[in-house]
Amino acid sequence: MKILIIYFTLTGRTKKVAEVIADELSDHEVDIMPIIYEKEEEFKFKKEEEKLARGDMSSLTYNEEIFNPESYDLICLGVPTWGGQPSYVFNGYIENCNIEGKEFVIFNTCRFLSGKTLTDMKKKIEMKGGKVIEGKMFKVFFKMGEKKARKFGNYLKEILA
Repeated sequence: MKILIIYFTLTGRTKKVAEVIADELSDHEVDIMPIIYEKEEEFKFKKEEEKLARGDMSSLTYNEEIFNPESYDLICLGVPTWGGQPSYVFNGYIENCNIEGKEFVIFNTCRFLSGKTLTDMKKKIEMKGGKVIEGKMFKVFFKMGEKKARKFGNYLKEILA
């Protein structure tokens, strides 16, 4: 199975989960592609949220292949939770991507409350013609431990076998 793992992170938590999941799915052909915000000051990112919500991802760096995932059997998509919702990068990606008929595994990271993040992600993916087969929230305050991510990766390995 060919799997694309896409993630966005500002603090490194979502990256760590994505990398652990990729490691656990190494029996498959896995490509991991980050969406990166490269400006020096993290707080400036908040000023760009409105653009991202409309699908304007010009302030981010990414591999264009993420928008044309036809060659992949499964897309794993991970984002942080901001204010109980998926980060606006998720909205930008979904607005720009052809996901009709694609299967997704979604995950989010949060410090406190996840809110409706997974529900919102699933709804938007399904509105664009995708199908969410699994979702997981990773809640940590200081440091993202690998244990929960490995367990989820192993679970995915079992259901994809």
